Amino acid sequence: MSQQPASACFDRDTLGAAKQMVNRATLPPDADLVAAFHEFSESLTKAPFADRAMRLAALAAEHGLDVEYRLGDYLGLANQTT
Repeated sequence: MSQQPASACFDRDTLGAAKQMVNRATLPPDADLVAAFHEFSESLTKAPFADRAMRLAALAAEHGLDVEYRLGDYLGLANQTT
């Protein structure tokens, strides 16, 4: 009769404490995340982004799902100025 291998198991509280330590050492403060989100959101309203987004939308209307499959290629085309 074969035995099942023992699975690794960690104490829930110890694992939670370790994750908190990693997060404290690697994540920015919440205020920085909020500020970064607002800066990013505002960048979406700038004319250069809007122009490129419209060009990408036109390419999507013309080429359909291929735009999603090869997004990098189409972003390059949308970034070209005519």
